[in-house]
Amino acid sequence: MKLRYSEAFYSVQGEGKFVGVPSVFLRTFGCNFRCMNFGTNETKDRWQQHKEGQRYNAEVKELIDAGVHEDTKTFEELPIVHTGCDTYASIYPEFKHFNREATIDEVVEHLLSLTPEGKWTMNNGQDVHLILTGGEPLLAWQRLYVELFEHPRMKDLKNVTFETNTTQPLHNDFYTYLTDQDRFEVTWSCSPSYLSAENLGKLLLNLTLLVSIALLTVATFILSLLWLVKTILKKSAELSVRMSERELDALYTSCHWEDDQKNTTLTSKKSQKHAWKEDGDLPPDSTSAYSEMPGGLDKLNTKQKTQLEKAMKAPIDQDKIRKAGL
Repeated sequence: MKLRYSEAFYSVQGEGKFVGVPSVFLRTFGCNFRCMNFGTNETKDRWQQHKEGQRYNAEVKELIDAGVHEDTKTFEELPIVHTGCDTYASIYPEFKHFNREATIDEVVEHLLSLTPEGKWTMNNGQDVHLILTGGEPLLAWQRLYVELFEHPRMKDLKNVTFETNTTQPLHNDFYTYLTDQDRFEVTWSCSPSYLSAENLGKLLLNLTLLVSIALLTVATFILSLLWLVKTILKKSAELSVRMSERELDALYTSCHWEDDQKNTTLTSKKSQKHAWKEDGDLPPDSTSAYSEMPGGLDKLNTKQKTQLEKAMKAPIDQDKIRKAGL
């Protein structure tokens, strides 16, 4: 089986984390997208474009109508377009006769001929990266890549990058190979292109799914927040009631204690007065000395007095006193 590719060239990587790194680009032929509207102000429904059979970018269509694909001799001489996919000649079948079909040995020989020293790792230690691009490099050639990477003259290869539109799953054998090998690093340069007309339906489905997930997440967050607020308010109300009960119990017990002390003092004074009278010698200051000690109720406002007067008619609840810590 031979590998079909549009071109191979030596340059520096112009995007991503390896910008400026010397690289050899291998551009495979074929793509599952027709990205016609890059760089345009096209507002027409792209799905309608597809239904009407508009498979070509306007510039590419002009080139094909003018017979450029028939009059041009080499791939490198094809005109550059400024809108749509810039690698149109690796996509449209009208340009497939420009492709090379080569065995793996021939591909390796071509790639190494483009490097400065005929090898992937140069004498100064700098390694040349291999960039597999397209078209879509994962569309049809995954089985051949294993053979390519295992070629004897590829043993010093240290870095490989796949520039993919992310629509092609890795074949099981290829995935296993890339996972198990540790000779070179693999970088995935992903450029999702779901705005192609033939994938618009899939895009809308994905967007609907994403919006649904986002709405569900927001709704769950709001419900959780409302539940939290409700719980906090409920616990706060319960705590407030318990604190009010403890405060009332404390006031109730304190006032009972003060009034008991008052009654004890008054009883004592009355006994002293009675004793003085029996002896027939009443102390001159007995009347002024006999002054009532103010009780706890005198210190309360009207509402508290009303509540406590009702409570004080009942026996003291010893359990509440213990709970109040008194």
